[in-house]
Amino acid sequence: MNPPPPLPPTPAPASGKSLRWLWIGLAVVLILVMIAIIAGFGWFVFTMAKRAEAGAGSPDRDTRPVTVEAIRHAPTALNRDQVSEMLDGWLDERWRRPLAAVSQPEVKDFIDKAIAWETRAAGYPAMWQTVEAADQAVLALPDGTDPLPVLRWLLGRWVSDPTERLRYLSEAVTALSEEGGDPILAWHAAVHYAMAIHQGGNQEDLPLYQAAVARALTLLDAAVAAESDFFQNAKPQLAAYALLADSGASPDSSTIRQFLEENHAEMAGRVERNQAVPEWLRHWVKSVHHIRAAWDARGSGYSNTVTEKGWQIFHAELAAAREAVEQSYRKEPTHPGPASEGITVAMGSSDEPLTEMRKWFDRSTGAQIDYERAYVKYRQGLLPRWYGNKRSLEEFGEACLEAGRFDTFQPWQWLYVHNQAAEDWDLPDYYWIELRDTAPFEKLMAGFAAEPARQPWKRFDQSMAAAFWFKCQQYDKARAALEIIELQPDARALETWGIRDATELLQKTAAFTSAAGEPLKQAEKAWIRFDSDTAATHYAEALAQGGLSDEVLAYVRHHERIAAMEAAFAGGGPVPFLPGPETHGWLLLGAPWQPEEGRLVWQGQGTGLATALARTGPSFEVTGKVRIQPGSTPPQEGAKFQVAVTYGYPEPGSRRWGSVRFLVGGPEGIVSFGRGFEAPVKSVPAPLGQEFSFRLVGRQGVFDLEIDGKPVVTKLAQTERGLVKERYAQVGIGVGTNDPGAVIELTDFSLSKPSRTRPDAGEAK
Repeated sequence: MNPPPPLPPTPAPASGKSLRWLWIGLAVVLILVMIAIIAGFGWFVFTMAKRAEAGAGSPDRDTRPVTVEAIRHAPTALNRDQVSEMLDGWLDERWRRPLAAVSQPEVKDFIDKAIAWETRAAGYPAMWQTVEAADQAVLALPDGTDPLPVLRWLLGRWVSDPTERLRYLSEAVTALSEEGGDPILAWHAAVHYAMAIHQGGNQEDLPLYQAAVARALTLLDAAVAAESDFFQNAKPQLAAYALLADSGASPDSSTIRQFLEENHAEMAGRVERNQAVPEWLRHWVKSVHHIRAAWDARGSGYSNTVTEKGWQIFHAELAAAREAVEQSYRKEPTHPGPASEGITVAMGSSDEPLTEMRKWFDRSTGAQIDYERAYVKYRQGLLPRWYGNKRSLEEFGEACLEAGRFDTFQPWQWLYVHNQAAEDWDLPDYYWIELRDTAPFEKLMAGFAAEPARQPWKRFDQSMAAAFWFKCQQYDKARAALEIIELQPDARALETWGIRDATELLQKTAAFTSAAGEPLKQAEKAWIRFDSDTAATHYAEALAQGGLSDEVLAYVRHHERIAAMEAAFAGGGPVPFLPGPETHGWLLLGAPWQPEEGRLVWQGQGTGLATALARTGPSFEVTGKVRIQPGSTPPQEGAKFQVAVTYGYPEPGSRRWGSVRFLVGGPEGIVSFGRGFEAPVKSVPAPLGQEFSFRLVGRQGVFDLEIDGKPVVTKLAQTERGLVKERYAQVGIGVGTNDPGAVIELTDFSLSKPSRTRPDAGEAK
């Protein structure tokens, strides 16, 4: 048995001197702790004060050194208008002239809008306006018309109905690739067809997508072989457009660019083998391939999630991309595209990223001053999460303004930088309300007004000004800008600000500069804090002012209706849920809507959305009756009809909304649940005839549904549960049909908070 361990030594008794020093040490520690607490509290108060100074919901201010230098350009650099003029001639030859014999005014209008949108020429339409023009062109074509190949291609690109889009594109690919067709347009149509399948999102469509990709790449080979003289002799801007649809006029990713990034290895290989493609273009495509391969290897997660092998591939691929960019730029320094890829390479792998980013930015804008992709990439690199900060972004915008090139889009970068800053706020609209220094914007507008080359853009520029002052709540200045353009704002300019409908801008500006301005301001404040009852009272006070113009009356009644709907919904409801003849409180998209009192009718082919602008949040109950009258008896073969309840933020371009769609047509009805009008994430068979009633209860993306009083689903959760959680969400109605003679009638619609009772699936009530 081992002996126990020895006891620890007994401590010696402390002397009086030792105890004195012990107490002194404890006092010193206590004083230091108190100083640290006071200093920490002072830092907290200072930080909160600075955040309050910056404005509600703003990020912390960043005081790191600014790195942006002045911007200078050679006088030989092109601008967007010059590139648009080149492209307009090419599209006139390839798009408009083959359709010269078309007589329908709607079709001619559509072709003009398509070319204007593609070139981004002065006065170009918004995308949704081009889509509407395409839908009207389809309706104008006589029954049985076999559209010309180029018209099929254009309709396939723009029509709103996904099924029709695929049909037109498929027919265009076949017709344009035949002898006597247009090989370059066949390549473009084939890419759009493949990506239209891909964007549907159905896994079962994967083999179809892969076959469409293979066909598109084959047609790429055919286009280069047939048009080798064009590719070798065309101006760089036109060669780049023919191969990549790079117009130099917009930051929007073209469909061909998306196709390249999705299939970068295959497409880069094809282009590399096609020696008829100019060498600089081959290197450009190769650089995109290596950039995508680098990020595919790295992944999109945080750096600590990347494997050692992933980092090795990442750096090797970016090194190859840098070499390809250098080769492309050396061969053709007059096109801005390859140099813009250099900014991306510098952001991913560089010892001095800010210096290298600026080098490639200067090279890109030295070819075209306002090549938007270069600005988008460079601004991204100046974000705090990359290599810059808030102040460096602001200084970049100021440098673009100070460069004084008002014959280009460059000065607008000042505004785009502030737009980017606003997006970082919890409530972006408050950024503009808090913006104190508006002198640079006034300088920007004065510069455009004095520039003769900018006069064709006057309507666009003044529309941007009206929207800026509107956001800043300086309504007198907004009204002055609108009056310069005779109250006809440019839709594309407003779209930059997220303003889909000019009516709100026009009516609110008129209302807030009228005699009713003060009660309207009080109503808006109440409405913002969700006090809809008080808001409705102030709107009634505004109406009582008397002497108001029709425009102001329309604004006040519209918002009074929104507030009243919200107040009634908050009280439990039910609320009548159809727009009246004046559509106050609603936003209707689509031409054939016919609103009546207690009845909403859609007549004709196409799709439409009607959204109640009252804020209901993600939980609601909607009931209603639907009656479908086909254009013929029996319905024409292939006729399909749908009615939907939408929720979230239903508008074109937004993916933050869902729908419950009632699909009628074929042997049985179907109810589908999904995001927007995209491919559904869940579908169930349902007893849907040409007349039916329904009750839909939604609770945070979980649904109960009855049709004709019988349960169909209970507690069905969308795959994308929680798609919409905010109390700002809205509920609406959607319709669609491919039957040009159809009538869809909606009656007895009501909206309320969800009731407590739930039906049991499979059991009749």
